[in-house]
Amino acid sequence: MLTALSADPRQLAIVVFGMIPALLLSNCLAMVFSGSILRHVGLGPLRILGWVFAVLQAALAIQSILTGLRADFGPEPLLSTAIPLIVRPS
Repeated sequence: MLTALSADPRQLAIVVFGMIPALLLSNCLAMVFSGSILRHVGLGPLRILGWVFAVLQAALAIQSILTGLRADFGPEPLLSTAIPLIVRPS
């Protein structure tokens, strides 16, 4: 997929729209076989996997927000330009 990012837009669209049915199929299979998966794996490892995915999702959200802020305001730190320094009187 990473090679498709540097290619033309048509190839990227084919890769992205090809992944959508694959994800839908994998989700459907996971739901169909969820009972047997739960019996063989157990609840503990699935809870740990859930926490790992939650942390990854939160990190991806933060990265997305920071990328958007950098695109709007530039690469310099936001606090250095947006908030003036408060100088204590001597």
